Amino acid sequence: MPSFLDFVLSYGRHQHAQDFHFVGFRHESSLPSVQRGLRIPELGRSGRRIQLCYSFSSVEPSARQTSWPWSVRQTATYHSLDLESGHSTWIVVKGDQLMHERVISATKSPHVADLRSFRTLQDSVSSSFATHLIFCDWSAENWRWYINFLEDQVQDTTRRTVDIPVSKPLDQIPTITPLPTSLQGLSQKKAKPRPSRFSRKNIHRQHSTLSPSPAVLNVPTGPPEPPERPPEATLKKEDGHGGFSFKDLQRIQFIEEQANETLLVLKNNTNILTELTEHYSSVMQSEDCPQEIEQHCKGQFAHFGSRIVSVQHDLRMQQSRVETLLRILADRKTLLYGILQFRSMEATNVLAEKAQQSTGKMGLLTEKMHEVAIKTKQETVSMRIITLVTLFFLPGTFISTLMSTDIVRFPTANSAKPERVFCLDALKLFLAITLPLMCGTFMAGGLFYWITTLRERMRSSGGEAGAYDSRIS
Repeated sequence: MPSFLDFVLSYGRHQHAQDFHFVGFRHESSLPSVQRGLRIPELGRSGRRIQLCYSFSSVEPSARQTSWPWSVRQTATYHSLDLESGHSTWIVVKGDQLMHERVISATKSPHVADLRSFRTLQDSVSSSFATHLIFCDWSAENWRWYINFLEDQVQDTTRRTVDIPVSKPLDQIPTITPLPTSLQGLSQKKAKPRPSRFSRKNIHRQHSTLSPSPAVLNVPTGPPEPPERPPEATLKKEDGHGGFSFKDLQRIQFIEEQANETLLVLKNNTNILTELTEHYSSVMQSEDCPQEIEQHCKGQFAHFGSRIVSVQHDLRMQQSRVETLLRILADRKTLLYGILQFRSMEATNVLAEKAQQSTGKMGLLTEKMHEVAIKTKQETVSMRIITLVTLFFLPGTFISTLMSTDIVRFPTANSAKPERVFCLDALKLFLAITLPLMCGTFMAGGLFYWITTLRERMRSSGGEAGAYDSRIS
């Protein structure tokens, strides 16, 4: 059938899954003699045949993934049955040898004799029904254990949302030093420690055998061994006070996507089983159906139909579980989002209170700076007064100092011989001592000012270089 290629072409390696959930049912049967197809007696082809193909998806333990030990996989099946010769053709496409092993195991089992008998047309039809049931049973396997795994993931991630106290302030708010005694009246709230981020448990996938026993084909192999849970003490230590982060929302979104994928696959499998049953029912009720099939295969078809109905009931039950899980996920995600918003509001309130405390401290510092400015202003006025008084007495002090030297002498009343009033040698000596000392004093002051300025520049350049290096690192 050319339409079988639609199912085959959905296989392949992709970075992201494409056409992964493309499943369906196709058939091209030629029952009437007037619609007889190509007839090749040497190959056992009479031209009258039942021809169909379908694709199923199911979940299996995955050996490649460690964080998510399940994988949804698919199988495409083509079947053709000649209505005169009883020759049957099967083409099964799957990524491993599971279906091959199950069919081989079924042919060796003494409990499934219908599968290996092709002597008559009736036997071929019974064998077709038994082979279909192998694939139909596979489509309903492992869903119980996979949904249990999804429920565990949901509970591990969101169980704390229903009982955790959310009114705890966060400890990641920067702490502020205590206020001075003068501001003790301001309200202070000590931030409680913020819970550590919830760390998801590591899931260690265990290998499980997929092939059923030869005696029983329709019983699932059972769930893989559950992942080892860390001790409760470790969980409490990792969880802290049960804090949540945005990554928890991402985890819940991922689980919700997996649950939606599961619901889609379950519905598709249920629809394909319905179409498969309806197709064989229409063949059995057709006027062109061979009498041998119509008379002798009603019991096999009734058994086939009852088995299909049982598989459908199981799939619908799993659908109900997934739908309930999705509702719980939606409610928990809304609750978690509300918790994160409430925590954000609490953090904002704590920040506002601490900002208020900082504002009070800044007000106190401003008052102290104002007092310092007033004192500085008073001292400046005092220094101005001292400077004016010094300038007032400076000429007289200079003249008095000059008059007390031997540069100018005044005769006394008791002296018989008038002395010389002006002494040039004394003036030279005075200038020779005073001017070098004055120059040395100015040079020492200039050298001290230059050294101080250079040190300040070096400190400034070193601080800028350190800040630049820290930005680069």
